[in-house]
This record gives sequence, structure tokens and C-alpha cells, in this order.
Amino acid sequence: MLKYEIKNAKEKDIDILSSMRLVTMLNEEMDRGLSPLEKNKVHQQIVQDVSVHFEDYQLVYSNHKVVGAFLLVPYLDGKMLDMLFLFDEYRRQGLGTSLIHTFKEQTNKLYVWCYKKQKELISFFKKLGFVMTVEQGSRVIYVYDCISSLLEDVMGNIKVGYKCKDGSFRITIDEHFSDIYRLQSASDLQESYIGLCFDQVELERKLFSAMKVSFRTYLLLYDDKKLNKGHTFLVFKDKEKYYWFEHAWFSYKGVHAYSSKEELLQDVMQHFIETIPNGNINLLQLYQYDKPRSGISFTRFLSNAINGKRVKVR
Repeated sequence: MLKYEIKNAKEKDIDILSSMRLVTMLNEEMDRGLSPLEKNKVHQQIVQDVSVHFEDYQLVYSNHKVVGAFLLVPYLDGKMLDMLFLFDEYRRQGLGTSLIHTFKEQTNKLYVWCYKKQKELISFFKKLGFVMTVEQGSRVIYVYDCISSLLEDVMGNIKVGYKCKDGSFRITIDEHFSDIYRLQSASDLQESYIGLCFDQVELERKLFSAMKVSFRTYLLLYDDKKLNKGHTFLVFKDKEKYYWFEHAWFSYKGVHAYSSKEELLQDVMQHFIETIPNGNINLLQLYQYDKPRSGISFTRFLSNAINGKRVKVR
């Protein structure tokens, strides 16, 4: 792949930026449908816009030569790649892919747009993990959500099971589970790819911490002396929304958005109580807990979590 560097655009770059912008904005269909007068008007609008906002653009250099440019701007709950242009001789050499990966690292959600008829470009975005979100006339918008991608990229191959104190793994939870279960660390789970919700939340904790995303971890516990059943899950906040991040509970695997944390917790509790025949929601307890020590038993794990913060949901 070509070696490249990125530099902020300057006033002297307005002409070349305007030319690049014109190519990306006027697709073949639009070009055929516009009169010379209309094309000239579009050109003038683009030049005027670039002249005002040229400092927002960045140029891509290789061997001290301009090979392309891009414009990355704030958009909704992430950033929009409003323009990415590479000269023909520098395409299909991995440069565009490398730039996209760099952009992904700069935001939790990266949006891109293209025209519906740009099949090759759409295929390119899909291969990089983008998913279509909305259609706008002749254009479509795709988004790459790095948090949602964790479900497949990092956690997609994890199977349900647990590690025993002797180092072996089991799938079936029986009457000896509380004695033989041992909590895995995030690193352990990334090696074994076998774990329950208790283990998976610890991997999620590691991943969200690395992304510097605000989150909390919770334990749901139903204990009526006849049945001891629990589930752990992670909640994070992004802008004004709260999200339930779930991987271990197959029926609700995914990222679920809510307007408030209370609404989220109520929903998770309701789903959980529905898994218990004749379950009494008044016997359901909710705790917010911090990172436990790896290697502890299930009984010790519950004890630590219960000693955390008891959460009351109205």
C-alpha cells in the first residue's frame, strides 16, 4: 500500500478542492439531467462553499504529491465522511481502505453517503462493515457503528458455556454449578471463546473502557429460595440515549436504545421475569456492580455484586 500523510488544507488549495468536490457531487445521472446553465450554477455554489470552509478539508499526500482529499464533519451521534476523493491512479491500492479504518478510530459512529447507482462504492462500504440507514432521493446513507460491530467482530464467536475450577469447560448448568464455576477475565474469554453472561460482561467492560465510553454493569437476581437465577448486562450512554448492550442472551442479542435509564432497566427486568414460569417481579433484585476479581466462584461473584449498589426501579 502507498505510504501517505495527511495535511490540513490551505487557501491555495481551494481550486483543487473545488474540482474534487465537483466530481463527487455531480454523478453521471445528475450530469446528464442538468443544463449547462445549471451545471455552472452548481459549480459556483461548490466553489463558494469550499472557499468559505476550506480549512475543514484535509489533503492526502504521497511522495510530496497531492493524491486525494477528504472532509469529515460532525453528524448526528458521530461523524459524516462528506467527501473522500482519490485520483484514479491512486485507487485500488488499499489507500481508501486505510483511510476509512483511520476514520473509524476517530468516532463511535462513522456515516458515509453515496448515490444509489454507485454499486461498486456501495459494495466497498458494505465490505468494511457499513450498513444502510436511510435513503434520501438519489442518495443513500450508510453507517459504521463500532459498538454494534463488537457483537460480531470481537464477540461473535463466543459460545455458551463456563470454565470449571479444574480448568475444564462445561455447557450444562447443574446442582454443582455454584461450586465448580470460575469467573473468567476478559483475556481468558478471548482465548477460550466459551463463557456465560458473567464472563462476557467482563470482556465488554474491557472493550468499552478502551473506547472511553461511559457505561455501567448490572446484575439481575431472582431468588425465591426455590430458584436462583441471574443475568448480567451492560448499559452505556451516548448523547441523550441509553443503550442495553446484549450478547449472551440470544433472544435479545444486539444494541437496544431507550430514552431513559429507568425505561431501559424496566424493559430488561420485564423480559427477564417472562423467562420464569409464574415469576413474581417483586422478587427480582437489581444491582449495579463494579469489576470483580477473576477466578472467583459463582457464589463469591453474587456476594460481591450484591454488596454493590442496590437499584430500585419504579
